[in-house]
Amino acid sequence: MAVGEKKTTLDLYDNPFYYEVAFSFRDIGREVDFFERCLRKFSKIKVKKVLDIGCGPSPYMLELAKRGYAFAGLDLSKAMLEYSLKKARKAGVKIKTIHADMRSFKTREKFDFAFCMLGSIAIESNMDFLSHLDSVAGCLRSGGLYLIDASINFDWTSIGSQSWTVIKN
Repeated sequence: MAVGEKKTTLDLYDNPFYYEVAFSFRDIGREVDFFERCLRKFSKIKVKKVLDIGCGPSPYMLELAKRGYAFAGLDLSKAMLEYSLKKARKAGVKIKTIHADMRSFKTREKFDFAFCMLGSIAIESNMDFLSHLDSVAGCLRSGGLYLIDASINFDWTSIGSQSWTVIKN
């Protein structure tokens, strides 16, 4: 941006509420049902602790907590993590947040299940991807499961002439 130029676009990732509204069309309950089907079929251990990698505003947090899982969210954005903590406090749910880069991180505790959803895997090279997988392996208990949803293949931050409207409630 040039000196004196006014920013005209809204950076959704700096505005967790708007990010959450923009992607509120998803059926979180059904997606968590899918997680549980995968866990029953592929996990070698009983799942109690879950890690949402690239959690953003933690859309899965409340549903997972309701189903009895301990939730932790990992994100590079402090704004997203603060928003998630505020949302958890409001709902009376205790969560953990981890401020880290998904390409290279370490956690103090081990998790039974980790996931990265909505195409949030921010990897730019093979080395980044291998580092990411090493980080995930380091945070999972033996027999744990990692699920990547990389099906979104568009850059929503540079949509240009395309747009959509989402209204909360």
